[in-house]
Amino acid sequence: MKKSYVAVGAALAAFAFAAPTAAMAVSTNTYGSRTNEYDNWGGITVSDISADNNDVYADWKRDVGTPQVLRNSRGNGTSEDSGTSSNKVARFNSCTDDAGPNTCSGTVYR
Repeated sequence: MKKSYVAVGAALAAFAFAAPTAAMAVSTNTYGSRTNEYDNWGGITVSDISADNNDVYADWKRDVGTPQVLRNSRGNGTSEDSGTSSNKVARFNSCTDDAGPNTCSGTVYR
């Protein structure tokens, strides 16, 4: 009897690891800004998350094309969207345009 419980437990554990899970959006942030991908890396959103009067932006690049900057100058609680494309986002970061050198997160790669 004890062996059957162990076998059932092992089978359930194997199923749990094999079951598909919903993909979570990838994001990165720094003081005052958050950038996340959406639509399976089809685009990015840059959000201002601090009432500090600083613009926020992301340096980013799609698979094909030149590097770009997506800026949000609308203030705390707002977001700017790159639009979606089949030309997927290859990399992005999140930055706050503050005094001195701008504060930026590390770069996230697809």
